[in-house]
Amino acid sequence: MFTAIDRDVVEAIRAADLDNLKPLDALNLLAQLKEAGHMKTARREASGKRPMRVLGLMSGTSADGIDVALAEISGAPPRLKARIVDFAAIPYSRRVRSAILRLAEGGVTTTAEISQSNFLLGELFAEAALARAAAFVCASHGLT
Repeated sequence: MFTAIDRDVVEAIRAADLDNLKPLDALNLLAQLKEAGHMKTARREASGKRPMRVLGLMSGTSADGIDVALAEISGAPPRLKARIVDFAAIPYSRRVRSAILRLAEGGVTTTAEISQSNFLLGELFAEAALARAAAFVCASHGLT
């Protein structure tokens, strides 16, 4: 469940044109995140004073959907502790799965279609991550 601070952070990042971000804009974005209280949360989680929430995303060669796992990691080496807090398997629609499998099988395509599929999968991964929970770190190797 997102808090008001998390929603502010997500909106600030969505509003930023990350492809054309200039140094001054990056500083302004960081200032917004700090003002929203997110930077304090990040420092507290990184210091090990509370468990770090880590979100993992993947989609395998079956192209059936996106697997999402939320874990909490606490402690410090060599005594790290981890536990799974939440897990979900989010299925792809028939249309998306068919497109992925067709491209993976080497079907006739264009660079435009590959690019569009890349962006669509990125959006689906982002939706899957945002729907689960707020995390300090999010990792994804994408579609295998």
